[in-house]
Amino acid sequence: MAKHPSLCIYTSVLALFLAACGSSTPGGGSTGASPTGDPASAAKFVGNWTAQAGAAEVDDCDMKSDTIPLTGTFAISLPSAGSGFIQSLSSNGCLLKWTANGNVATLSGTETCTVAGAEGGSWQATFVTGTLTLAGTSIALQDKGNGVLTIDSVNGNCSFTQSGTFNGN
Repeated sequence: MAKHPSLCIYTSVLALFLAACGSSTPGGGSTGASPTGDPASAAKFVGNWTAQAGAAEVDDCDMKSDTIPLTGTFAISLPSAGSGFIQSLSSNGCLLKWTANGNVATLSGTETCTVAGAEGGSWQATFVTGTLTLAGTSIALQDKGNGVLTIDSVNGNCSFTQSGTFNGN
């Protein structure tokens, strides 16, 4: 089975970070409830975050398991002034929405996006749970979900987890 891109939390993430969320966003939509949170907390997460050594996505697919390093930078922004939620955008185009309270942001609901596979086809990732924990100039990412890799009209089902540290600039 061909490898897929590191999703969001960042990205190549995902990875990180990770899945497109918002029905008007290319790549996918959110099925989560309207996020609420603390606007002052949300502002602390805004910036560009770069994956550090050890950040990885672990995939468990129908025919094999794989560990893919999470590399690159993802951006966190405020989608609207005064809101308590943030959005992360990975270099592969996945957008995730998070609810911020204190130094922790949680995934705002089930988030799904579809991106090109690393070796062809497409990768549709559905993020089920996730947290971003802010500590000084670093964010710790933890998320998990399910994905479908489609190549030449053949689907492969996977579960994935992403974890790692990302430093701000």
